[in-house]
Amino acid sequence: MRFCTRCHTLLRYACPACHHLQPHGGKCDACGVDFIEYETAQLRLARERAQAATAPRVSPVTRGTIMGVILLLVVIGAWLGLKRLSSAPLRLSGVPVQQAPPRVAAPVPASPPQPPPPPPAAADEAQLAADVLRVLQGLRSLVQAHVNYPEYGPRAFDAKRTVERYASAPGGDAELKRGMRETMDLYMLAATAWNAGLRADSGDERGAAAAFASVSRDPVLDSCPAARAARDNAKEDARAPLEVVQGISVVSALPAIFECAESRLADVERRMGGGS
Repeated sequence: MRFCTRCHTLLRYACPACHHLQPHGGKCDACGVDFIEYETAQLRLARERAQAATAPRVSPVTRGTIMGVILLLVVIGAWLGLKRLSSAPLRLSGVPVQQAPPRVAAPVPASPPQPPPPPPAAADEAQLAADVLRVLQGLRSLVQAHVNYPEYGPRAFDAKRTVERYASAPGGDAELKRGMRETMDLYMLAATAWNAGLRADSGDERGAAAAFASVSRDPVLDSCPAARAARDNAKEDARAPLEVVQGISVVSALPAIFECAESRLADVERRMGGGS
């Protein structure tokens, strides 16, 4: 029993180090530890542990980053020092020695301009001409089949690109290319006139008027005497400008434009030996 059951007076003292019980405090009779000094040391140790637990810790990643920055600064400083030393003139026995000037690469001469590609061989030229002829013949077949404009218009514009690409290439039969281009121009004139008439039918008066005027000024009309005559014979009308009236007359002669295109295509076929 360590305490009095009545007044709770401490009867035995326990050593804080070895837990030996004795009737007095002060020093332990068993291990000789001073009770007060031991407790004071334990309190100091506990306080230090608490402070260490609450202090901010530097993570290994942060520590590594700091060390990396320091190392980078050291490397940059060393590099700048070496660069400064290398740029300074060398000295031998107190006499400055100039370094050799830096070497400059000799300019590379520009390559001569390449000659234009040679014209296609005769066999290739004949094949290209045959392909373009089939494109024009396809337009003729559409007209003879009495297709509508949504079927004819896109095909005509695609054919226009094909013919122009062939006719603009160097070499080949110049007269044949001219005939193919004139045939294509007539088919395109027909497409433009056809589209102008459809605009008028849809109620687009302003767009139709501009399209009619454009058709009346198309120089391809000179390649089709019947369509040109329809334009030139148009009568003035107080309700519309003369160019619009002339364009309307050209649209009314649309079958004649198709006939002119077919006639010019027949000339191309004869020049190629009967077509394909």
